[in-house]
Amino acid sequence: MEKKRLALFGKDQPTAEYLHRTLEYLFEGVVEVIPYFMEYEKENLPQADITIPIVITTYSGFFNDARIIFPNSRIISGEKMLTGYNMEKIIMLPAGKKVLVVAKPKMVALETIENLLEVGISHLDYIPFAPGDIIPPGVDTAIAPGLLHHCPPEIPHRIDIGFRQFSIDTYSKLLRELELSSHYLDKINHQFKLPLVLSNNKLAENIEKVELYDQERELIINKIPDAILLASEERNIIFLNKEMEGVIRKTKDQLIGKKISEVIGPISNKKDLFYNLDEDVSAKIVINGREYVYNFTAMQQGKNRHYIFTFKLEKKLRGNQVNYQKYGHVAKYTFDDFWGESKKTLDLKARALSFAKNDMTILIHGESGSGKEILAQAIHNSSYRHDAPFLAVNFAAIPENLIEAELFGYEGGAFTGAKKEGRPGYFEIAAGGTIFIDEIGDMPLFLQSRLLRVLQEREIIRVGGSRVIPVNVRIIAATNVDLKQQVAQGKFRQDLYFRLNVLSLNPAPLREFKSNICNIARKYLRQKYAFSAQFSEQVESALTLYDWPGNVRELFNAADFIFYSSEGGQNIGMENIPAYITQEVQSSLALPESGENFPAPSVPVITREKIYCAILDILLAEKETAAGRNFIRSALKEKGLEISEHYLKAHLQEMKKAGLIQAGATRQGTRATEKGRLFAYSNRQQI
Repeated sequence: MEKKRLALFGKDQPTAEYLHRTLEYLFEGVVEVIPYFMEYEKENLPQADITIPIVITTYSGFFNDARIIFPNSRIISGEKMLTGYNMEKIIMLPAGKKVLVVAKPKMVALETIENLLEVGISHLDYIPFAPGDIIPPGVDTAIAPGLLHHCPPEIPHRIDIGFRQFSIDTYSKLLRELELSSHYLDKINHQFKLPLVLSNNKLAENIEKVELYDQERELIINKIPDAILLASEERNIIFLNKEMEGVIRKTKDQLIGKKISEVIGPISNKKDLFYNLDEDVSAKIVINGREYVYNFTAMQQGKNRHYIFTFKLEKKLRGNQVNYQKYGHVAKYTFDDFWGESKKTLDLKARALSFAKNDMTILIHGESGSGKEILAQAIHNSSYRHDAPFLAVNFAAIPENLIEAELFGYEGGAFTGAKKEGRPGYFEIAAGGTIFIDEIGDMPLFLQSRLLRVLQEREIIRVGGSRVIPVNVRIIAATNVDLKQQVAQGKFRQDLYFRLNVLSLNPAPLREFKSNICNIARKYLRQKYAFSAQFSEQVESALTLYDWPGNVRELFNAADFIFYSSEGGQNIGMENIPAYITQEVQSSLALPESGENFPAPSVPVITREKIYCAILDILLAEKETAAGRNFIRSALKEKGLEISEHYLKAHLQEMKKAGLIQAGATRQGTRATEKGRLFAYSNRQQI
């Protein structure tokens, strides 16, 4: 019996090869299936055997292309359906989660979404995606119908739902066109049934695992010493642990589903707690005659928003104070110690203060000496954790082989030299308080995954141990390096970076606050030494011009030098500031080569420096008033220096390039800069 002939026409070779194998299996020995892969533009379509009577397309959108290649054939538009492969993985994704549905062309992605909705998987926010599209923010999961190679590499979670199969309707049309009996449908149905059965079995296993996980989670949460309550967006109680039952003095069965305001008695700040959940709140509250410190964290799960409340007995927090104070784990600084009156500084302090009111992780990025730890201590002292430990950790100061044991602690006998009884790590010592991790960019990669677990699960395991220890700390991290760049270079985990960078603060370097530098130095001298310094104009100019690469820390060191070099004298001159600052500023005063060919003046030869000093003296005498060129020219003439309008303009342009003057727009006049003031002082004796 002669085989019937069927052409399979498609654009994506992997998909077409899968369907080709399926058709050959179904019609083995009866139909010759000839595949054609069209990976070209329409004007470059491959030659085909136009005598083939029947053509089926791998996608309905390829019908017109198939008609061009096979003008005399009967074309069946291939409608597709899902096989059920890995469906359990999609069903288990949280409701409302944004996921990419990846295919090429994008119309295939849209059709796949329709297939998913048709089978009732409608709890996700599907986003059609084709190679070259921009990935929307916040998306970390992609679904692909057998085309994982099209998924962008930035997406960490990918689910292959397998190549889609021709629908039953499409197979029915094909059997009619091939004039084959309907008994082939039994074979086709079996082909569809197997992956669905496997997927259903896996789904049942996953549901059982989730139920076991819920039971385990409840056991773990009930061991946490804090009282915990989970509420819905409507303020209804969803879950609470045993400790919370003891606080409210009612059982879980009596409380689930009730409004929080009905359960916790009349309190003065009830409105803050129950009605203002869009703003993070932490404060004290009295329940059944006992004082608690409470705070909450908002948690978004898909389209659902939940609130997790924790309540700590105030006495318990105070009870730990003696131990941590004994070892110096206290925060000394407040926002009053973060000096500066510029708008940028005031805005930074206001933002940091608002961050102090919640419990989210903070990342502070700033140059060395810019006050990152002062800011962290101020946040701690303004939070509800202010009576608990503040513990600072600097990775750059701890030997790499000791970092893990220092952070997470160790069990007895965990390594050679370990104490027999073991030792708690920083996360346990800082219980109830704040841990400040400085120079987080220096953290070894092998420890970054452990820190990520602390941030995600709020629990640790000691080195050499197996017991899970819940930890209740707020984490503030700081760095002076670009962590995004570290991530790109593979030196820092991307997932850890995103976990740390929840709330960010960026203290600016001191050089951005030139006008405040002298005031900060004077304030430091008054507070530390009760010393009222009178800076000369030249000292003020020098301190303002210097770039302060070491920021506030370097400025304070310079102020210490000023105090001791002055020997009690309040009038501070250039001889009282560190020599390296004087040298740096003097080198910055060197004039660049002039671009102007100035003529010899009619008066005795005068250097460019002397002319500039004369102009600067005129401008400085005017103080706050800007001077025009005519006024400057007239004043120079009175000093015996006659310069033409053209060459005065050229001199002023050179002075502006050198940073000695500041010239406004037309008719707005010229003023001396701080650099100009110091230049005039340094060269005045030459005039």
